[in-house]
This record gives sequence, structure tokens and C-alpha cells, in this order.
Amino acid sequence: RRLLDEWRVIYLSKEQQPLFRVNIEKETGRFLWEADGTPVTLPLTPSNTGTTTRDIEVATLLESLIQLAKRRDELLAKAQEEVLRAKSRGDKPTQARLERIADPLVKEGLLCQLRDPHFTERLDAAPSAE
Repeated sequence: RRLLDEWRVIYLSKEQQPLFRVNIEKETGRFLWEADGTPVTLPLTPSNTGTTTRDIEVATLLESLIQLAKRRDELLAKAQEEVLRAKSRGDKPTQARLERIADPLVKEGLLCQLRDPHFTERLDAAPSAE
């Protein structure tokens, strides 16, 4: 569910399509972006030639999705750290403690399957228990 939520299809305008179109250089077999002829890199990774106009346009287009994924990863890592600290101290998993740890994750729209008692009967887990 998280993958579908964060990485939904983005419909590109005709002008945006060359930003993602790749040409293969016949002489070397290198992959080059059609938009500016620079070597293909992962989004938001610095290239050897510096930031290009294409890099900036792609980053702007994908920024909200990348920020959502980053925020969710940080929340999950924080919850995991808190659980591991509690386990190392021997703390009991009380209802209040579990709710406190899970609350930020629930507010972010995560843990849907854990909250939906009928998730095995649905195609998608309900966002809330109601």
C-alpha cells in the first residue's frame, strides 16, 4: 500500500516527456537523457558535470513524493529505535506505550493493515478501523 501511495503514476505533459526519455549513444552504448544529452543518473544524485536544468526540473516534479517517502522512513526508523530501546530496558509493551509509539505512524497513514480487522478480505486495507 505504501509503495502505491507514494509512487503513483505521474502523467507528463508533452513538454515534460523528454525529461525522462533516454537515448543510447551508438559509439559507446552510454545512456543519455534526451533533454540535455547528459549521462543517466538516479534522481537527485549529483552528476559529474554539476546540476543541470533537467536535474532541477525532475527534482521539482518528484520533490513532494520523495519528501513523503523520506518523512515516512524517518517516522518508521524512530518508532523502531524506540521499540528497541524499550526492549533493551525490559519495558513491558503496554497499550499506552504501543499507542504512543504508533500514533505518529497512524497519523501519517501507515499501519493500515494492522488497524483493519478485515484487511485479508479486501483488496486494500481500510485507512481506519471504522
